[in-house]
Amino acid sequence: MYGACRIDYPADRARTAAASACLATLWSVTLNGAPVALDRFVVAERADLGLRGLAGFIDLRGLTPGPQTLEVVWRPRPQTDPPLDDFLPDRQANAIPFVWSPSN
Repeated sequence: MYGACRIDYPADRARTAAASACLATLWSVTLNGAPVALDRFVVAERADLGLRGLAGFIDLRGLTPGPQTLEVVWRPRPQTDPPLDDFLPDRQANAIPFVWSPSN
């Protein structure tokens, strides 16, 4: 959304929904245990480190100030995935603690 102008195309909504559903089979994101929608996340890569992950923004305005925990899980349901035949772990979970302190 740019300023007050918003262009909304049904085909774009359908593609976004399909991409989000696909992404949710590979990743899950929770904030304080509550699921975070992945519709505004994109796959990202740090080529210099050889790492892939997600990039996105999470709206924190509704949170109370204080400690929070963001959890990002790669392969949240490994039992539903085809077996891996390499060195990759079945599931990778990363908890990211932070303190939310909004300014007025």
